[in-house]
Amino acid sequence: MNILSFGTRAVIAHKLRASKDYLGTVFAETFLSPVAYLFALGVGLGSLIDANGQTINGIGYLQFVAPALVCSTAMLTVAGELMWPILGGFRWNKIFEAMFATPISPAEIVRGTLFFASIRGMAATVVYTVVVWAFGGWVSFESALWCIFFSLLLALSFGICCLCLSAKVEQDSILTLFYRFIVMPLFLFSGTFFSLDTLPIYLQPIGWLSPLWHATQSTRALSYWPEQAWLAPISIIYLLLIFTVFYLASVRIFTRRLTK
Repeated sequence: MNILSFGTRAVIAHKLRASKDYLGTVFAETFLSPVAYLFALGVGLGSLIDANGQTINGIGYLQFVAPALVCSTAMLTVAGELMWPILGGFRWNKIFEAMFATPISPAEIVRGTLFFASIRGMAATVVYTVVVWAFGGWVSFESALWCIFFSLLLALSFGICCLCLSAKVEQDSILTLFYRFIVMPLFLFSGTFFSLDTLPIYLQPIGWLSPLWHATQSTRALSYWPEQAWLAPISIIYLLLIFTVFYLASVRIFTRRLTK
């Protein structure tokens, strides 16, 4: 299988051209949102916590929250690209039917759409990483690289889950429920703003199953807590397993919907 086949590249090119219609939104999400979050949480709240001499497992709050903010940016960006636009591609603008009328296969449509969303997510991630560096949020260059690596795995694994669900449903209300009761709880309860072990025991499984927690905690472990580095290979396998299962399911759903 040619991952970047001609059809896949054609879908990516189409999505890039179409994105010109909302460049203002892209700019705000990519450049302005990171600065606002870091001022509010990493610098504002973090300075209060650090002023009281409190640390989280020996690191300051900004260093603790930085990987989570960067990884969550990748997750939320791909979720926005791979939910309502996917449903719209089947129900409203019929763009996927137009693509399928050409020699582009359903698998290529899936890959091209996912790769474009991941490109958007990684662009925001890299910008966020640079902003965090400017505020002193990384203890080393390697920490930033690990965060970008796990953000990419997160974008692919969580993105394909969103794409698969959006291709399956017929009503946008289901996507609204998914965003409110799955995406946002994952964002809030994946050890993003506080350590997972501070949550009640009945909420901690949300983090253990969350792709965001695996990406964030693996970055933290490799950056600050070498005794927890064993989590990184487990998280990589977990994220790749999610990607494989939902990619195959997405191709099957696209094929069925476009050939019926």
